[in-house]
Amino acid sequence: EAPKAEAKPVEAETKAQPAAAPTATASQVVDVKVPDIGVEKALVAEVLVKVGDQIEPEQSIVVVESDKATVEVPSSVAGIVEAIQIKEGDSIKEGVVLVQVKTESAATSSEPQAAPAQTEASVATIEAPAASNTSTGNVEIEVPDLGVEKAIVSEILVNVGDRVEAQQSLCVVESDKASVEVPSSVAGIVKAIHVSANQEVRQGVALATIEVSGQAAAPAAPKA
Repeated sequence: EAPKAEAKPVEAETKAQPAAAPTATASQVVDVKVPDIGVEKALVAEVLVKVGDQIEPEQSIVVVESDKATVEVPSSVAGIVEAIQIKEGDSIKEGVVLVQVKTESAATSSEPQAAPAQTEASVATIEAPAASNTSTGNVEIEVPDLGVEKAIVSEILVNVGDRVEAQQSLCVVESDKASVEVPSSVAGIVKAIHVSANQEVRQGVALATIEVSGQAAAPAAPKA
């Protein structure tokens, strides 16, 4: 009877070990999707990676173009490109799978949720100043976070004295990564324009002063 009692614990141990090992070392294929790029549809202008490439988080994988901007979409994970689901010229929208990436281990599975959230946040920053600037009086419209250190004002779309609405574009700024229209966070009258065409700007630089009155600034806040 004694030998039988000893055999059972040995069997239990040999079964438990293989069960734990795959979860620690298993690789995972992650879908990298189109983030919210501020438009309903866009076109794939260029695919920057190929199957078998080793990529890092935030490395650009495709360039997409819309009528508003040209944007480089970064990977949300590190790993090896398993498959490319789109090609140049394809029409895409938010949520479409761009590439499938084989990650190193299961530990990276939490990254896909984190990175799109950062991408959405960078898009939302163009409207976010509305929450802090929705006050009666003059509101300074500043350069939002464009994802680059410096950019050039390529076009000014309004004049002093113009009436603008919340989210109406004030100017166009260009960097080596994208061309972006910067909107007003409030509705009101343009009192001053602080930049000129071809001027170099960076995040936080004042673009224009908008005079708002009463509750005119309030509608912009929910959008942010």
